[in-house]
This record gives sequence, structure tokens and C-alpha cells, in this order.
Amino acid sequence: MKSIGRIVFSIREDELDFKKVSSNIGIKPTKTIKKGQKITSSRIAKFDIWRFEKEYSTLDNISEVLEELIDELNKNREYVVLLKNQYEYVGITCYLVTDFGQIGISMSSSSIEKLNALGIGIDFDIISYGKVED
Repeated sequence: MKSIGRIVFSIREDELDFKKVSSNIGIKPTKTIKKGQKITSSRIAKFDIWRFEKEYSTLDNISEVLEELIDELNKNREYVVLLKNQYEYVGITCYLVTDFGQIGISMSSSSIEKLNALGIGIDFDIISYGKVED
């Protein structure tokens, strides 16, 4: 099934040791970006970025994919907490994509408690293609 969005755990800092982060967190990054690297034709990375992405295929399974990501991070909770206290940004961004303006997501109390234990926040980036039905 085709992916329509992604949930991203990322770490940003002026200088990151990508191998050390990957080894200690126990997750292979989906992508790493070096400070100064060209991101798009007009954008240059201002930080080193370590990213781990999970894709979702329907709006109905966002919560499930988010829970899977949070559970994966909690396997090495102590290290994630250490990262949060050490680096510029450590968090999750949930990219919500829809053809219409109306969208929603539910988070279980369990997910919220697990995020709290990690000490990280979550951002929601909503992208709507503006197709409105009469």
C-alpha cells in the first residue's frame, strides 16, 4: 500500500556523532544530514540531523505507527533522555497529509505517558491539498 505520510524522530545539533547515536539508541537512521549539506536547490542544512522515519498508509493507522515508534524509542529510554538533555532538538514530528482540510489524530494515554517518560515532545505538521467537497 502506498505511503501517504510519515512520523519522524529526529535529533538536531551543530555536530553529531551519527555512529555513536545509532549504536547507543539501537536504531539505524533512515537518513542523516550534515550541516552545510544541500537539502533542496535553495536550502542548506543549518545542523547535523539524525532521522528515523516510519511511514503510514492511511489516516486510520497513524496512531498505531506512532505507538510503534514510541515503543521502539522506549527500548533505550535512558539514552533518549540523555540525548534530550544534551542536544539542540530531540523530538517527534508527525506529518499529516490530507486532500481535505479536516484531519484528526488520537493518542492513547499510554502513548502520552511513554512520551513523557522519554522527555520528548511531538509536533504535528499538517499538509492539506485543499480539495473541498460541496
